[in-house]
Amino acid sequence: FFFQAEDGIRDFCLSRGLGDVYKRQIMANYGPLTRSIRLQNTGPKDVRLEWKLYNLSSPSSAEGQVDNQRDYFELKIVEPELGSSLIGKLEWNSIEPPVARDGPFVVEPMGRFIRGRKEEPFTIKFKAKQPGVYDAVLVGKPALVKGLVHLPEEPVEGDEVGLDDKNIGSVILYLRATSVTPMLFLDKATKLTGKKRIRFQKWALVTNPKERRSFLLKNNTTTNLVFELQVNGPFKILSTFTNSPEKHLLSSLKTSAAKMKKEAERYFNLIPSSYVQIEMTFVADVRDHNDWPISFRNYKTGELSALFANGETQVIDLEGVLIRPVIYLNTTGFEGGKPDDVIDFGLVHINNVSTKSIFISNPTPLPAQWKLSYVKYPAKKIVSELTLTRLEKEDLEKTDDATVWAFNISDGMLNANSIPLSTIPIGPALPTEITNGDNLGYHPQEIKIAFQPKRNIIYKSKYRITVQEGPSIDIILRGRGTYDENKEKF
Repeated sequence: FFFQAEDGIRDFCLSRGLGDVYKRQIMANYGPLTRSIRLQNTGPKDVRLEWKLYNLSSPSSAEGQVDNQRDYFELKIVEPELGSSLIGKLEWNSIEPPVARDGPFVVEPMGRFIRGRKEEPFTIKFKAKQPGVYDAVLVGKPALVKGLVHLPEEPVEGDEVGLDDKNIGSVILYLRATSVTPMLFLDKATKLTGKKRIRFQKWALVTNPKERRSFLLKNNTTTNLVFELQVNGPFKILSTFTNSPEKHLLSSLKTSAAKMKKEAERYFNLIPSSYVQIEMTFVADVRDHNDWPISFRNYKTGELSALFANGETQVIDLEGVLIRPVIYLNTTGFEGGKPDDVIDFGLVHINNVSTKSIFISNPTPLPAQWKLSYVKYPAKKIVSELTLTRLEKEDLEKTDDATVWAFNISDGMLNANSIPLSTIPIGPALPTEITNGDNLGYHPQEIKIAFQPKRNIIYKSKYRITVQEGPSIDIILRGRGTYDENKEKF
């Protein structure tokens, strides 16, 4: 912008570099965003410049919102002169808007003397509490200085001493700034509630690829996003990588302890279209049975929070599940039947051996290390024989002898994803079901149990199938011996 003074001398102009001044974006309630301009006085005379700032639009009334109901012009009907044919002539007079006092834009300084052939800097700052588009006009009123030999650095507002009343124009800058809500784009699934969620899955004793997850957080806005990452719950950031050339002010202030532990960087300043790649893991101590009970699935939740520099927070939900191996017992030989509480061998001659088969299957996605071991049958206190049930009387008469039982296998590794047994009982008059070829997997483990009594008494013992880092199964074996071959029943 150029302004003409007396004698045709070009006295005042704006310097270059103003394109970045009046159109910028920044996070809401962050900053301030600062831009500098320099004004050059190309004429020989000294000039005094004072700024006035007018807000044009603002999303919040607390930040200098313009009153859209106010008048911008004053309309006046001019009374016609005597003998004039102009009747009802309209006169339009502009009404100067109020000067902004507490708006999002600030100019420093608001006034300054600029000597001839010199230039002076000015700073424009922007900070908004609410997201939105802010428009303002910055008007500078230059005036020639006369009669002042020693110019102060900044003029006193309202002091017109030593100023020429000639109008040499105005310096007008249109300011526009957009404050945005900070938001990082996640390249993962979205929950029904609209929030982002990252799922982890850990297996007991076996490494699961889903135990670690790698994902990107990208800045799709048009302003820098400055934030810190924090994790809540049984999750840990293993490593981070960013392609943003900008650095967070705290990224270089790591403590010596953090450097020794080689902790992942958590402070970032992402320029537009840049990203940070994050690798996280689900931390679950499978040996801690208090926090992680012995059950098939244990769910834990957490949060990955991006704490932006303007005080806002973006939360990404984390969900982790610990899967333990679980073994299911089948005593009927076909699917769909409830396993027997007691495996009864019936009445067996002391010189004979009775056998039964049970099946254990592992429908979980990880292998199960199991072991069959003898457990001493628990003894119960007797209050009165008159109140004993039939089962309690049997427990009093029984003999707990582990030597009368034999197993073809007592430990092993049960592969994952066991296929089901036949869905119908198999007998001499029933056809055998053909397994579907699409039902791929491993067959259940068959355990054959042999019972050979020593005397004509009732035997009852308890065995436990323990699963490493998984729930156990108890089975009770019962059988009675006899000397009479004709009374043998299976």
